[in-house]
Amino acid sequence: MGGGSTPSKRKLNMGKFSSFEYSLKKILEEVEARGTIFGNICSKATNLGIAEAKKYVEVLADDGDIERDKSDEIFELLNRFSTLR
Repeated sequence: MGGGSTPSKRKLNMGKFSSFEYSLKKILEEVEARGTIFGNICSKATNLGIAEAKKYVEVLADDGDIERDKSDEIFELLNRFSTLR
């Protein structure tokens, strides 16, 4: 690593984004405001990191915006499609 580089973070694997997108849409099929939630999860996972996306999903589950089993599925999905970058 060169000097001044930032440490790697777990983020969405962009090479598998279409598979992630398809799977996330299936999980969110019956969720109200699914478009907004979908966009926010993708954005956070891509730009801020998997941890930030998980925090967002946790807040949604705590607020009752999504069911706990769906949040667990999303966590698993985020883990499966993450990479260090």
